[in-house]
Amino acid sequence: MCSIFFNFNVKDAALALAASKFAAVLRAGVLLPDAIEIIAAETTDRRMKCILTASAHRLSEGYTFAQALASHRGIPELFIEAVRIGEENGRLTKTFDYLNTYYSGRNNVKKKLHAAARYPEFLACLSVVTVWIVIACLVPVMKSVFTVAGTQMPTPMNMLMAVSQFLLSNWWCAAIIIIVAIIIWRILMRTRRGVMIISKLKLHLPIVGKISRLVAAGQFAHTVAMLTSASLTLPEVMSIAGRVIDNRAVGETITLAAHSIESGECIGCVLCSNKYLPRMICEMVTVGEETGTLETSMFIAGDYCNAEAMARSDSVLAMLEPTLTVITGLFVAFIVISIYVSIFSMYDAIRLLI
Repeated sequence: MCSIFFNFNVKDAALALAASKFAAVLRAGVLLPDAIEIIAAETTDRRMKCILTASAHRLSEGYTFAQALASHRGIPELFIEAVRIGEENGRLTKTFDYLNTYYSGRNNVKKKLHAAARYPEFLACLSVVTVWIVIACLVPVMKSVFTVAGTQMPTPMNMLMAVSQFLLSNWWCAAIIIIVAIIIWRILMRTRRGVMIISKLKLHLPIVGKISRLVAAGQFAHTVAMLTSASLTLPEVMSIAGRVIDNRAVGETITLAAHSIESGECIGCVLCSNKYLPRMICEMVTVGEETGTLETSMFIAGDYCNAEAMARSDSVLAMLEPTLTVITGLFVAFIVISIYVSIFSMYDAIRLLI
């Protein structure tokens, strides 16, 4: 049950920092077992420290570093595969340089997207709290005033009163629904079918879908660039890329493309038929393979997709902020007008009695 609520994956920032330290220490001539112990002692991320400490013990038992990392949850498959390839071809230092660049870029994209969404999230929460206070505290007071005065409440106030009574009487139902929805979401995210459904939904949403596709394309391009630098064949690169892309719907199409390339089909034809990848990525893969500059082309394409995703996110959030403000303002205006109408109705009733 704990795995449903908690995420045990190592953060991108911790992976980038560890890769940077490994590259520096190995370049200085330190042996890998000693490097692991040094970096484990200096790492502040508890999950990463635990994994590196256990990996150091496994190395003494005859395991490779990639095998030691694979025995722990939390390390991404791409990180493990890159380390395995680096150990096999003797280019572990360069591999860690690429891993540092890759995960630093991923972390920067996530930080910028989260930072851009922080203000709209705050505004939405503030709006919900404001509306809840008005409905739960102010409306019942107005009802008591009308009851004491012996007058009938106007229609807008009756509507607000009905909403207030419903929320105050059934708040526990709302809490249960929210908790059940969170549990169902977590369970879905632990099943392959659920992950595929959610991944496809993210890709087909009206506005968010384009951003999700760009993020997936950027991840694909950077993965291909990093694995190509390790001198892997294109079918191997595509197969690994298909397994490590976060959006599983895109990953499945890349895995199918790897099988098609293994059977002899042209990579350009295979990728151009992919409905999730931008055509620019397909063209750059084709040109890069023909000219021998696939690694450079994919790094450029990945940076472009990430920059485009952040630009679109900023544009969407720029429209979302005034939209939330207008919606909240309209609701508050409705409440204020309802209160004013109620006050004037009460005044007219009292004046008639006098």
